[in-house]
Amino acid sequence: AILDLAPHVSVFVVACTTLHEYADRIEALRLTPQFLSYVEVVERFLVGISPESIVGVIGPQWTAMDDCGIYSPWQQVILAIKQNGPQDPGAIRVYHQMLGEFEAKTIVLACTELPLLPEPDKVDKRVVDVHKLVALEALDALADTGMLSEAAIGST
Repeated sequence: AILDLAPHVSVFVVACTTLHEYADRIEALRLTPQFLSYVEVVERFLVGISPESIVGVIGPQWTAMDDCGIYSPWQQVILAIKQNGPQDPGAIRVYHQMLGEFEAKTIVLACTELPLLPEPDKVDKRVVDVHKLVALEALDALADTGMLSEAAIGST
């Protein structure tokens, strides 16, 4: 599918953080369109964080089921969103509670589902939506190819 898509696009993203497992294989194809890997976008963002900041990254690789078959609370929230949608009151309650308990000053929501939940009214942490980071890099990549007008770039 990627080989069929490549001649028709300038930039592409696989919009699922779990698929980061395939990023190396995609990059090995050396396709003309730029491929934006969620993992690499998060890594570039983290490089810009000051060393004294405490950062938490919440994503599939950190929320997987443990060896006993018990899901972490983060995984339970992700599953609830998949099953019931981001309006699930239980998922929202647990998400808000866990954000408050998380020790990190900056939390990167490196999971497809978590940014769909509403943020709490009061949160004393910086919560970063990885989708926004990827979208901004995609716009930059398109601008580099000349695919965006100055007017379009200025309106983002």
